[in-house]
Amino acid sequence: MTLPAWLASAREIIDEAIAAESGKQHQEVASDAQAALDEHLGELTALALAVQAGRGAGWLPAALPDLRGAGPAVDALIAKGPRRAEVSRLQTALPVFVQETRRTVGAAWLARIRDQVGGISDLQVLARVLGQIPGRQDQQGMLEHALRPVNQLMDTLPTLASEADLASAAAAVDAAFRNAFGDAEVREFLLAASRSGARLDQLTPTVRAWIEENGAADLMCV
Repeated sequence: MTLPAWLASAREIIDEAIAAESGKQHQEVASDAQAALDEHLGELTALALAVQAGRGAGWLPAALPDLRGAGPAVDALIAKGPRRAEVSRLQTALPVFVQETRRTVGAAWLARIRDQVGGISDLQVLARVLGQIPGRQDQQGMLEHALRPVNQLMDTLPTLASEADLASAAAAVDAAFRNAFGDAEVREFLLAASRSGARLDQLTPTVRAWIEENGAADLMCV
């Protein structure tokens, strides 16, 4: 059963139990089940969209972690109705399911972003390098502007529109960095030089020409 159907079926059973003319204790148990779902309903709905987006794009594994058996607890709730044992299982398992699913989806989404855009810390380092070169602050601003949508995507769960947003952001970042640095080997050299130091074999004729053209020799540590 998919996550949206899982939610809808559980809520339907619980709502029917609350509406039914049954004993007070039975209604109290059903209300507890409803509260357990309501507490996590917003995040579960967002996760359902994220799971759908990730599986549709192929970057999310089919299996999701369910360490405390939230799925079986909901299945039992649907099959047997909101009884105390099933509701107690749900109250214990559901928060863990939400936490672990968010962690799994979040990690897979960040890996997807890195695959499409590159390491965000590397890109930020290159933007700072540009800011140290006289006359290149405008291009630094363009790079930082191109990176903002990527940061926003990293800070949120994906939706059905996120793949298109990521493709657009990746294209903008690539264009901004090509405009600033040209050949990819220039970017690789500058990144290495700004950290532990670049290798001599990275100082290619293309890199030398870029350094000379931009007056960036003082920034290099080979």
